Amino acid sequence: MSDASTCGYGQCSYLRLEDESRKVHVSFVMGKARVTLKKTVSIPRLELAAATISVNIGDLLKNELEYEDIKDYYWTDSKVVLGFISNESRRFYTFVANRVQLIHEHTTPSQWHYVETALNTADEGSRGRSPKDFVEKSEWIKGPDFLKEPVESWLKEETYEDHVDADSPEVKDFRVNASAVKENSDILKRLQRFSSWHKVKVAIALCLRYKKKLRGKVLAKKKAPSDRVSEER
Repeated sequence: MSDASTCGYGQCSYLRLEDESRKVHVSFVMGKARVTLKKTVSIPRLELAAATISVNIGDLLKNELEYEDIKDYYWTDSKVVLGFISNESRRFYTFVANRVQLIHEHTTPSQWHYVETALNTADEGSRGRSPKDFVEKSEWIKGPDFLKEPVESWLKEETYEDHVDADSPEVKDFRVNASAVKENSDILKRLQRFSSWHKVKVAIALCLRYKKKLRGKVLAKKKAPSDRVSEER
């Protein structure tokens, strides 16, 4: 589970085991939290940073724990982050794009799920707690109760692509790139009229020579009036 706030961001991991009698045991394995930078960073970016920490911790635990066929489930209370991860129709700027790429390299969108903020135990790591509250009220070590229920009861098929709006500051605008692609396409169509690469080079060379000749005439015309004025003086 991962979470972020203006104070900090982080994650907590739990191991869920089911014995032969189908009794479920949930235990805290590892947690990690960081303080946010003084530099202003948007909450969606912090939530995404927390999600990447979850991925890194997940890989670490799979390598360290001596269990075969561990199934990983990732949880966040940010539907925007789930939109970043599941979105295939939009492209993002560097900060989001790099972290989404890392998440895709180690997980699949189907492994990511939404959890209500009230049930997200990572919230304690992102916002912090006093020692007294941590001892008396913390759910961090215990873990959320729903993990003890059957897997089918807490896994829901949902789509989150619509939670990333086209006007989001993280989404790249491809209108300029589209015009560039059209321009390149027009050039390719013109080049296809030639029967060989040699003829293409010859045609380009002639165009460049003609361009140079025209430029020379323009410069000559600009220079001529000033020369006559100087002679009259």
